Amino acid sequence: MTKDHKDPFYTIEYEEEAVIYKVGDDSPCMYAILLGRVSLFKQTDNGEIQIKSIGPGNYLGAVSYLAEIPRRYKAVATQFTRLQQLYEDNLGTYIQSNSQSVVVLMDDLSNRLIAADKSLGQIGGVDKCIEDENGVCLDESIAQAKLEEIASKPKIPEKNDLKHPIYPEGHKHYSIGLAPGHEENLFDKNVTCPICEQDFTLSQLKTSHLRLTKTKRDMRKIFEGIDEIWYNIWTCPHCKYSNFNYDFLRLKSTSQDKLREEMKDVLADFHLPETQKSTYNEVFDSYYLAMACKNIVGATEYEMGRLWLHLAWMYEDCGDEEMFMIAYGKAREHYAKGWFTERVQLTPENEQRLAILLSEMHYVAEMYEDARKFIFEAVNMKDGNKSLTEISRDRLMEIKEKIHEEHMKEKENGEAGEDEGGE
Repeated sequence: MTKDHKDPFYTIEYEEEAVIYKVGDDSPCMYAILLGRVSLFKQTDNGEIQIKSIGPGNYLGAVSYLAEIPRRYKAVATQFTRLQQLYEDNLGTYIQSNSQSVVVLMDDLSNRLIAADKSLGQIGGVDKCIEDENGVCLDESIAQAKLEEIASKPKIPEKNDLKHPIYPEGHKHYSIGLAPGHEENLFDKNVTCPICEQDFTLSQLKTSHLRLTKTKRDMRKIFEGIDEIWYNIWTCPHCKYSNFNYDFLRLKSTSQDKLREEMKDVLADFHLPETQKSTYNEVFDSYYLAMACKNIVGATEYEMGRLWLHLAWMYEDCGDEEMFMIAYGKAREHYAKGWFTERVQLTPENEQRLAILLSEMHYVAEMYEDARKFIFEAVNMKDGNKSLTEISRDRLMEIKEKIHEEHMKEKENGEAGEDEGGE
């Protein structure tokens, strides 16, 4: 198998149950796990036992590589797995491009040192040492020197500069990991980009494996352990063209030409991560890239509304209330404009869902009269879904009560003002 140590994008793939390395193998590199899972096995007097299982966003064989010792565990791919090989020649480039991800490695190695110090503090008369991932006692100075070497690398800004025009004001970096273990619901899909015509592989959801746990008031579906919106956007890693998965390949020739002409300037200096989506940062980037592409070719109000709505939901997941309200407001504006100005063929049920969504977004913005009008549309939707109609009726009563409360408050405030004036 050939390898180019200077290529920071070099990856290697293993099928399920393939052995990545065995006990006693040399340690010429470490690995960043991009996709799949890897189990580590240790040989004991009672036979081989599994001691660890790790997935995307983690590193494999780091300490043995940094300490320059042979492998002492066996590493096995427990499902289809893609690894990025990191050698001395490309490690520096990788660190500069993945500064946030490397924090995971730094924390892991630091925790090993701390754990070793605590253990040694409980055992007197033993020279200080640190165990590598294989349980081998190393000289602390070796591991510490490697840590300091990595830490001394120039500080690289997290992901992209937040001042990049692709981001709205107020957007932050959200290094919050996606739910661990959700990779089991993914499969690899090979795609040819309609813009640059290059092939690439992306992760796609196994929709048949999704387990719905509840539907929120704004029609957001909550699934167990995973969110479908994480993978709704496809992004070409070569030219950065991004779009909803169902529209990615369905571009008019005029739109393709327009993207080829303008996309390079619009997305200049925008960095794409080398790994599959592992944190909300990458998901946000995919949506804002899609929005930039939509702005170039033109988009319907409903398309822009959907982008902003999914962004709002993600801001909510990240606990950013301010950005949630901003994105939610933009989604409301686009959807409302689309409702009144665009003619889109929807089934009665989907139109009813849209009316409920619009009502809820206006309700959240305390625009209660507008919320009442949209939920009234949902109640009276011809051939609508019976359960949705019942939900809409309940919402209508709730909104009417809220409007009544607001009118009573206004009346009380008005009377109080008259009394004060009379005095």
